[in-house]
Amino acid sequence: MIKCVEVFKRFYETKTKHRKLSWISSLGQCHINAKFELKNIELIISTYQAAILDLFNASDRLSYSQVITQLNLTHDDLNEGIKIPLPPVDKRKKFVEDVDKDRWYAIDAASVRIMKSRKVLGHQQLVSECIELLGRMFKPAVKAFKKRIEGLISQDYLERYPENPNTFKSLA
Repeated sequence: MIKCVEVFKRFYETKTKHRKLSWISSLGQCHINAKFELKNIELIISTYQAAILDLFNASDRLSYSQVITQLNLTHDDLNEGIKIPLPPVDKRKKFVEDVDKDRWYAIDAASVRIMKSRKVLGHQQLVSECIELLGRMFKPAVKAFKKRIEGLISQDYLERYPENPNTFKSLA
């Protein structure tokens, strides 16, 4: 990693003479593609964690003091680098909510697109065509369609036929 830093530093110095480049390794982040037996996983870790993993690529066993010596770190830096924080519960919950919201928009868009082209369609046909259309992105839950169709009706994209409430007409 030091070689990479030095190469970039030389490159940066050729581009500008008025700025100074400072490296704060503890604030860095690395994206690593880890290859496991069952699947590949992208890890987003600190610079220190990446350096430690790189050490273990070259050696099967290292002691704590060997890691400190080879990375030229202090005990505090290494202790900070080893910590692997889990995402807070709030962020995980928000992530799930964001994914659900994106899927609702996708269901709405697919429903409107299908209804614009077909003009009139029964509930089951609309749901099955939407599932087929969205199946490449995700497998939509059938329960979600009832709520989304009601939303499209309230937004005046669709209307129910008075004679058959399971048949919809496009207003868009």
